[in-house]
Amino acid sequence: MKRSRRKARAEAAARGGPRPAPPRRASLAPLLGIAALALILAGGAWLGLRARRHPARAASDPAHALAPPDAYQEANRLARVDRLAESLPYYRRALEGLATDSWEVRYNYGVTLSSNSMQYLPRAGEPRLATRSSVVRVMLAHEAMHQLDQASRVAATSKERARALAKYANLVAVWGLPWETLDLMRRTEYADTTDPVTAARALVYLKHMQDPPRFGPNLTVREALEMDMSRPARPSPR
Repeated sequence: MKRSRRKARAEAAARGGPRPAPPRRASLAPLLGIAALALILAGGAWLGLRARRHPARAASDPAHALAPPDAYQEANRLARVDRLAESLPYYRRALEGLATDSWEVRYNYGVTLSSNSMQYLPRAGEPRLATRSSVVRVMLAHEAMHQLDQASRVAATSKERARALAKYANLVAVWGLPWETLDLMRRTEYADTTDPVTAARALVYLKHMQDPPRFGPNLTVREALEMDMSRPARPSPR
């Protein structure tokens, strides 16, 4: 076929006539447009089917069916009996209905998220983490940090702010973030300067970072205060 076309062009050139135009390739634009339209229609159909299969949240979500104040009371009730995961949707519902931001709601929600990320429950006769996925635990801890940070920002008193920051510090310490822990301990100390314990805890943590053999992880604040804290920490052996 290709040789016939070349021969026809050669004969036309020999006669001095115009060369036959080379065959044009079919454009892909119409095909791409049709494919895109099909994807859009398929996506719309899938969303419509999903909407029919998943009606409004209020019909299937007990937390959303409650008024926010009632949801908050139910969240606290569940949290008090260690049904932490069950309480979370009720806390979220309570947050949705806030007319003004609330330190109390955010603080309790943050503490519950933090506890749930590290909660152990009996399973097969042994204590196991309540959440089986590490990804879920990280998400819970991340949201707990956000809620505790927000609680510290909307706190009405210095003691409330210090309380939220202290919980925040404890959470990041458990997750192995030493410098963030020290920073939050210092922020807790500055938030409520009337509490000598927060300052002592920050100092003990700093000393432990500088000299772990002398200031071990089990050192209590009272023991630390009884020690000569003014003496420079001796360098740790390398």
